[in-house]
Amino acid sequence: MKERIISPDFIKGLCIILMVYGHITQIGTMANYQNYVSKVIYTFHMPLFLIISGYFFHISTKVKIQVSKILKKIALPYVIFITLYLIGLTLVSHLDIPTNSTPPTDILSFVAKIFIFSAGSYWFLHSLILISLSILLINYLIKDKNSLIFYVFVILLMVILERYELVKIRTSTYFLLGYVIKQLTNKNVEISQRYVLLLIPISISLYFSKEVFYFSILEVLNCFIIFSILWYIGKKFKYLKVNKFISYIGQNTLIILLTHSLFIIMGKVFCHTFLKIDPSGISYSLIITATTITLSLISSIIMDKLSISKYLFSVDKIYNASWLNDNKRV
Repeated sequence: MKERIISPDFIKGLCIILMVYGHITQIGTMANYQNYVSKVIYTFHMPLFLIISGYFFHISTKVKIQVSKILKKIALPYVIFITLYLIGLTLVSHLDIPTNSTPPTDILSFVAKIFIFSAGSYWFLHSLILISLSILLINYLIKDKNSLIFYVFVILLMVILERYELVKIRTSTYFLLGYVIKQLTNKNVEISQRYVLLLIPISISLYFSKEVFYFSILEVLNCFIIFSILWYIGKKFKYLKVNKFISYIGQNTLIILLTHSLFIIMGKVFCHTFLKIDPSGISYSLIITATTITLSLISSIIMDKLSISKYLFSVDKIYNASWLNDNKRV
């Protein structure tokens, strides 16, 4: 049996942890410092997710089957959970609890946030659905995924999606970057230690430029560098328990992505209690991050036990515990 490549799971696990932390509304005396940390996180965590998504995107000759899988395994859970998120967001706003997101004001904006513009972190799945279906459409019409004309039409379609504010060109760029990396490496990414030691100071130095904080050549370069560094760390130190644990989190990113906003909203109720114990707000951010991820994983276990997963995700089990099982055998 072919061994699973751990680096993508490691990258996804680290990025999902940072994403949850970044989505928490920072409070307390250290809020400004934590907001800056979140600002740095935002320069690479979702781009890396998109690169990994593009890297593993496969264009099948059976287009109808692939479209059906996208609709059942991504689109359906997306619609269900963003609906729950928007309802929760509306309830929180009526309780005057601070939040980073604006709730819909009427039924029309509610529907628009689901199907057109998306909301919160759910924009990722919304964009993933549109990009995937667009590429499959181009491949269905062109019939040659390796031709120049295929890439030209894909780029043109991505520009159209940007023009109508459906998918940002930044999002499409990173997805396509991951897809191109796979085509060039044939899923055999090899990164040397010398290369990594050279890239680390380059990435650090890039943060002295403002351009790395918005979509630019420097941001793309920095994301590619961080992707290379994390890929090396994930592969080189794959037997370390911390790496295995992060990879385990990475194998369960979908359920965390779908449910974390709901648990973060619930955690907002306790923000004043946390501030009485720790005015800095750091313990609130860290504990809510850990609790949110834990509750997301527990929710996936419950869904599996109740056989809900096969209706929501078209799979028997959404929870992946391979890391825990591997450690039990050691």
